Amino acid sequence: MTNIAWPRPWDHWFSPKHVSLPSTCCCNGLGYYRMQAPLGHPLFGKGIPCICKTDEIEARRAQELRRWSGLQDQQFFDLTFSNFHPEWSVPVDGMSKTKVFEEMTKAKRACEQYAKKPDGWLVLIGNVGSGKTHLSCAIANEVLKGGRAAHFNSVAAMLDLLRASYSCDSFDEWFERLQKVTVLALDDLGAERGTDWAREKLFELVDYRYINRLPLVVTTNLSLKDERIDLRLRSRLAEGSQAQKRGWTRVLPLVAGDIRPARIWKPALEG
Repeated sequence: MTNIAWPRPWDHWFSPKHVSLPSTCCCNGLGYYRMQAPLGHPLFGKGIPCICKTDEIEARRAQELRRWSGLQDQQFFDLTFSNFHPEWSVPVDGMSKTKVFEEMTKAKRACEQYAKKPDGWLVLIGNVGSGKTHLSCAIANEVLKGGRAAHFNSVAAMLDLLRASYSCDSFDEWFERLQKVTVLALDDLGAERGTDWAREKLFELVDYRYINRLPLVVTTNLSLKDERIDLRLRSRLAEGSQAQKRGWTRVLPLVAGDIRPARIWKPALEG
C-alpha cells in the first residue's frame, strides 16, 4: 500500500473488522452499510457489518457453541454457580456442618476463579453426589457465556460419541474438536469401560492437551493413585499438584457427602 495520508479515521481503519461498531443500527435492515471512504482506500465500497448483524452472528455462534458443548438444557440452566449452595453440603467423616460449608465455599470460589481465567488443569475429587459434576458444568457454562468454546461430557459418553462418529466418517473432526476446544471438562474419570481402545483414545486426548498446555477440568471419585486410572494419565493429571505455587494441576477435594437424596429439582426452563 502506498503511503497516503488519509484523514482520520481512515489512517487506521483498513478492513471492516477494524471499524468501530455503531451504537445503533444504521443499515435499514440490510445487515451491512458502507462508509464514505476515499477512492483507493481499502474500505472504499466495502460492506461493513452493522451492529444488528454482529449481534446476530454472535447469537448464532453462542447457540452453536452451546449445542456442541454437550450440555443439556437441565444442566445449562440448573448447574450454574448461582445454583450451587455450599450451605446444603452434607457433612461426612465426623466433619462439622460449619467446616464442610467453609471448605465447599472455598471450592466454589476456586472454580469461579478458574472459569474466569482457565489456566492449567483442575481436578475435582470427591464422593458421589458431593457436587463435582455441578461445579464442572458451571465452569463450562461460564466459559460459554463468555463467548469461548467449552465441551462438557462424562468420559464414558465422550468415548461413546467418538465411537459413533466412525459410522459417519467424522471421527477425525470430532477428535480434533475435543483436542483443541478452549476448555474441556471430563466428568467421572474412572467409571468408563476400560477397553484398550478407550484407554488409548482417552490418553491421546489428554496427552494432546498436556503437550499444548490447554485447559482441562476432570472430576473423579478416585484418588490419583488409584490403579483404575491409567498410569500415564495419573502422572499427567498429578503434574504440579504438590507445588505450592504455579503448579500445572490443582487438585481440589470436595469434602462433602451425597446431596442428591435431599435435593429438590425445578424444571430447567421454569420462570
